[in-house]
Amino acid sequence: MDTRPMVAMAAALVLSGSTAQAQETNVDVALVLAGDASGSMDQQEREMQRQGFAATFRHPDMLSIIVSGAYGKVAVTYVEWAGPAEQWVTVPWAIISDRASAEAFAAALTAAPEVEGTHTSVSMGLLFAAAQFRSSPVTALRQTIDISGNGPNSAGPPVATARDFVLAMGITINGLTFTAGSVADAGPYGYLTERDDLDLDRYYEDCVIGGAGAFAMHAGEVGDLIAVIRRKVALEIAGLPAVAEYAEFPLRREKTVDCSAKQ
Repeated sequence: MDTRPMVAMAAALVLSGSTAQAQETNVDVALVLAGDASGSMDQQEREMQRQGFAATFRHPDMLSIIVSGAYGKVAVTYVEWAGPAEQWVTVPWAIISDRASAEAFAAALTAAPEVEGTHTSVSMGLLFAAAQFRSSPVTALRQTIDISGNGPNSAGPPVATARDFVLAMGITINGLTFTAGSVADAGPYGYLTERDDLDLDRYYEDCVIGGAGAFAMHAGEVGDLIAVIRRKVALEIAGLPAVAEYAEFPLRREKTVDCSAKQ
């Protein structure tokens, strides 16, 4: 079955709500941080996800990376996604170029009202994230989506077709995975909440990420999350591939995961 018309219709619904603004400011990268707010995420996981990104922009090393770019500034927005009709702009576009603007973005993220959805529509999350570039107030050398998730696409259009639609727009998609329960339930029995019938890292590699220099990272124990998020965003802003991950986990040329797999 050709699923492209389905994705095109879904994309049209998402994109129709976006209006382009004047492109005045040049930045090194426009980055959409897309956090998982689906029903499989408990409150602690959602909070830690936000705190990880907030801490990243508060870290002094991150500001050093930002100002070292060609323009010395980046544009960032934080969105959250869940089911097919559940997406939210948590923090609108912000241009970060100094400590004050970085702190303002982090403070807005930690203070934003909590949201929670039901299903896990990675596909609509990607399409919603891509739509944000149409309202971006900047001209960027690169456009990147950083999507986090703890499960496969369970609702909405097929994820691989949505991914290909976004890549055709010239947008790079990177992924951050963590297994349901592994972050919040760090401990000797955390593995009991993990699925044993799907390799989520392989799923994101085969079905979700793509584009120039695309990569995915995995956060497991609670103590790993902030460090993994910080390293991932640093690579995205600097425009560098995650060489260390590819060295440890060689890039697989053959697809080994069924992208139609659902929870």
